[in-house]
Amino acid sequence: MPIPFLFISLSISIMSISCIGSPDPVPAASYASQTNVTSKTGIGKASGAGTAGGQSLPIPAKSEAQKRIVEAARSLLGRTQLRFEKASFSSDCSGFVLAAYYLGGVDLRKEYERQSGNGVRRLYQIARLHHLLSTDQIPFPGDVLFWDNTYDANGDGKWNDELTHTGIVVASYSDGKVDYIHYHVRRGIVLERMDLRHPEEESFNAPIRIKEPGNPRPEKWLAAQLYRASGRLWQVGNN
Repeated sequence: MPIPFLFISLSISIMSISCIGSPDPVPAASYASQTNVTSKTGIGKASGAGTAGGQSLPIPAKSEAQKRIVEAARSLLGRTQLRFEKASFSSDCSGFVLAAYYLGGVDLRKEYERQSGNGVRRLYQIARLHHLLSTDQIPFPGDVLFWDNTYDANGDGKWNDELTHTGIVVASYSDGKVDYIHYHVRRGIVLERMDLRHPEEESFNAPIRIKEPGNPRPEKWLAAQLYRASGRLWQVGNN
């Protein structure tokens, strides 16, 4: 069962240097009428998922942990602070993931503190150590998403910034479309979308690369273009 805000037993503030959110999103588009096509990113059909009559089918959350995490992530929409009665988390993308997982009953804090690097890298290392990373399947509800190069993290002007942003899948579909929630640098916690089979399609992919003043838009700037992997961190402790 989820841990209620009023009964959190341990007071802790998790401070992490992690990530910057995306610019304003593109208008939301309907997924229902999209057909299944060959992936440009190598993403295949998730196990047990398929299409019927060209329809995009939702991939269900099969575990209670997934359902709780998705519910917790949705409950945080619109927030800019992640402070609860006896626990607080950093106001950034990795803090959001930790908070949603914590409120969903999966506490990653101890493992997170054992890792090094920015907040996104720490979450990625947890997934890697538990063999929970996936790059060739459509992410599942509750999965943690990882992106590279969402901003020039080291300030060298080069395209070499790995693991710069993270978020949580709240819905995914058999044709490669994903609804996710993440911490936006200007608007707080928001719901956005990407299409892993059409990474160049602006109508289905929220922008996620920070626009640099005075510089032209880079070749890759949409969510699916900069997507790296997903991690089934809801399985931590159960695998």
